[in-house]
Amino acid sequence: MVVVERLKEGPHPELPPNETFLYAIGRGELEERLTRKSPIVSVCPEIDVSDCAFSGGLGILEGDKFYQAAEANIPYVAVTLFPPDRWRQKISSDFWSTEEAYRIHPETRGFTKEPIPLSIRANGDQPWLEVYSQSERSAQVVALYEDGLRSLYHGAPNSEHRLYQNVVLGFGGYKAIRNLDMQPAAVLVNEGASAFYPLAELDQLCQEGKTSEQALSTVRGKTVYVNHTLEQAAEAEFNRDQLERYVFKNLTSENVRNWLADMINKGGGKLKLSTLALALSDRHTGVSLLHAQKASEQFRDSDGHAVGFDAITNGIHSRWTHPDFLKLDREKGVIDEFGLPRPDSLERIFGLDPDEQRMIKNKARTELQKYLPKRVDPYGQPVHIPEDAKTVGWARRPVPYKRPEIPFDNPLRLAEILKRDNAHFLFAGKIPNMGKELPEILAIIGKNPILRARAHYIQDYDKELAYYLVAGTDIWLNTPIVGKEACGTSIFKAIKNRTILVSTEDGGVADVKPSPCLIIRGKNRQEEAESLYTQLERGLRIVDGKDPVSWDNFVNTQSAGYIETASAARMWKHYINYAFPQKPL
Repeated sequence: MVVVERLKEGPHPELPPNETFLYAIGRGELEERLTRKSPIVSVCPEIDVSDCAFSGGLGILEGDKFYQAAEANIPYVAVTLFPPDRWRQKISSDFWSTEEAYRIHPETRGFTKEPIPLSIRANGDQPWLEVYSQSERSAQVVALYEDGLRSLYHGAPNSEHRLYQNVVLGFGGYKAIRNLDMQPAAVLVNEGASAFYPLAELDQLCQEGKTSEQALSTVRGKTVYVNHTLEQAAEAEFNRDQLERYVFKNLTSENVRNWLADMINKGGGKLKLSTLALALSDRHTGVSLLHAQKASEQFRDSDGHAVGFDAITNGIHSRWTHPDFLKLDREKGVIDEFGLPRPDSLERIFGLDPDEQRMIKNKARTELQKYLPKRVDPYGQPVHIPEDAKTVGWARRPVPYKRPEIPFDNPLRLAEILKRDNAHFLFAGKIPNMGKELPEILAIIGKNPILRARAHYIQDYDKELAYYLVAGTDIWLNTPIVGKEACGTSIFKAIKNRTILVSTEDGGVADVKPSPCLIIRGKNRQEEAESLYTQLERGLRIVDGKDPVSWDNFVNTQSAGYIETASAARMWKHYINYAFPQKPL
């Protein structure tokens, strides 16, 4: 099942003006302001649409924003890169992750080439960029292609090639939008990597005769900086020489050059792109309540002052919900035609037929079991799960703060739980050369015959596998260090599919207090691991079928608790109200 096909089942976009999404959220006056020529533009190096490149949750989120905008008929353009080099994961005999490279081209993925070749300046060269686009109803992807882009995020974070990709995205993206005769009503700058887009607009406005103050006011007034990570302290810095050769060469206004040079001087001869993004935007947002709080504590502007962040929590598009659950929620009025919760959604959730919900969940379990043999474990063997087995899932980008290894802190305890409760542990995650965690986990599994039979690492994690896991598993584990996760939208995907969530109280989980999920707590790592095993046992008891009422009550309470938080339609409502604040009466 390809998850993007779910969009075809969405509501028809051609609605009478007074029945559109904008009217549904009380912003009908924006119908004339938001058009295909004046859309909301989101700039991001990655997006999960039609084989554009993405490396993790950021790209998946951008895909969800795109499909939700299309479904709600919101004029929207995603500006992104289309790197030609891609890779598949392979596990070597010593359990290290390796890469199998291949190349793709946008024309082979349904993109149309726009007749607007653009050039930028980079290290004494003037590479030409090709612009490709693809539309879905009111939403459009504008992708920049150049054979030398190589792979997404190629090179070290502070490398010249990474800076080159950022320059292509920002300066090239701005020129593409301008040449497509669009004047964005608002611009979402996602992460520091996108900061050169508003810088290019600042330069253009100054060239057109605006003063520096007027140009800055215009750019800042339409730009929202969306932060997706708290790692500003570890963020790459580019030095003056790199910036002279890749950035200053693309600026035509002396005033803008001086403004940027002053910022670099304040940074001791270096520049963090998040600092630039903050300087070019009036509004800054994190992607969950806790993330915004942490970002406000940690981020500083070029003068060293603290920066305040608001919160717009990420939501998920319905493509991640099993179609039968989605149909049930729509037919029973849990959500409206746009995916927004209704005023009486909580009542309607607890009025759902428990037998029907259990039947759909069993169907999703069966689909997962049938799908898994198409995938292989580290030994190259198909993954088989017995029909009567319960399943526990952990799948996401396996960076250290997400702690893929913590379920294996006490392998004897984990093995005991899996055997006693007839459960299998399914985990996946893919980044190049993912570090020590994967080989260490696989070595632990290999030493324990119970884990060898019941814990399965699935190679080459992708969105199709992700869909089957969040829909078909019984329990979903989410184990980040509290305060490190920005949002973590797999939690919402699990909840929408009536999967029991066992999680630390981080990211989007912490938006709801008290959380109705099974929360992992502890003052230290040992206490957290012990709490994880206790909550896992509790979750498996709820799933075992001996007391179906407890399962019904639990998944309904989870759904009710996060019905609004998890919604991509709610996310878009908040973005629109944030980008276009209503004037007081």
